[in-house]
Amino acid sequence: MIEHETWYNKLWLTLEWQVQNPDKSLSSDVVYKDVKIGSFYKLVRNIYFNGSKKSDGKIYYYGNVLTSEQQKMLEESKIFEHSKNVKFEKEYKSLLEYALNNKTLHGYESSWLKKIRKIYNNGNLMDNGSIVLDEKNMLLKYQVEKLEKLNCYLDDFYTFNDSTWDRNFNILFKYLDIYGSFPTGHMKYEGVDIVYWSYLQRTIYFNGIEDEYGNIVLKTSGRERTLTKRQILKLKGIGLFDKAKKSKIDRNDLWNDLYIKLCLRLKEDSSLINREKKETDTVQDKYLLDWLYAQRIIFKFGKVLPNGDIKYNSSILSKEQIVSLEELGIKWYLDDELFERITITPNNQYQLKRELINRLCFDDKMM
Repeated sequence: MIEHETWYNKLWLTLEWQVQNPDKSLSSDVVYKDVKIGSFYKLVRNIYFNGSKKSDGKIYYYGNVLTSEQQKMLEESKIFEHSKNVKFEKEYKSLLEYALNNKTLHGYESSWLKKIRKIYNNGNLMDNGSIVLDEKNMLLKYQVEKLEKLNCYLDDFYTFNDSTWDRNFNILFKYLDIYGSFPTGHMKYEGVDIVYWSYLQRTIYFNGIEDEYGNIVLKTSGRERTLTKRQILKLKGIGLFDKAKKSKIDRNDLWNDLYIKLCLRLKEDSSLINREKKETDTVQDKYLLDWLYAQRIIFKFGKVLPNGDIKYNSSILSKEQIVSLEELGIKWYLDDELFERITITPNNQYQLKRELINRLCFDDKMM
């Protein structure tokens, strides 16, 4: 058993050696400052990973013991991450040499590079600058910075980060850099419809649901689209959501304006809210009836979101808007065959809608 004072001294020397030798493996015969840190590291690693943890919190391994305090220090120091970092340094060095010699990363493939691409493209950007895909797959801040320094050597940096999303982002960024504004209309730039692609990113951002990792997920027509936290930060950085956010506010203002007009009109004709449009109606009444028809379409055929809103295509009827219309006495289902055997009341119609949507969702999964 190693004495505590000696143990801590060997731990700090091992960590010091790792910092000074980020690209070297720590073999069992390494001696640093006259201390055999190699054999110490091997023993500690064996105890930690192969030992048996008892009820007292200690780990026992063939007469050797790691206390709870020592375990905590090993975990917080991330001493066992060194071997992963060594592999990164070696592979990155080969990657950089290839890039310098060939001026491109096309054709350079390895299992390591594929793994790195997966982490970089799909991981979550953390506050400390690292990118984390899961507990076993992550890139530290300095590793992310080293990978992004490839841009200093290559004009087409996105070929390292060659997912379709990053390619499109870089093309959009290039367009902004040249013209100083977002593209409009239906146009292709460098073979990519960046107008449609930008619209799609806005749609996911404003209509999707945020998950526990800060990603935004939008499920439509049986397909799931995701914006990762890193992608969101990049899009916010170029201001892509600013104009779309204003448009969303304008839509809410328009809805509120029509709702107020409806309230005023119902004081004169309370039947307007639950009747069909007539040829003799005024232009304003026809407009209000068309608007009410659109609200019913969203309510009847949309999907209920976790927050209680209902979404149909790109239109959303919020829970608050639903309540506001119900307070005016709206009937969502007028002569609807789906509900001809059910008595619809103001108290149960929203609940029935939820049950219907839940059944539809269930049937979709079973098909």
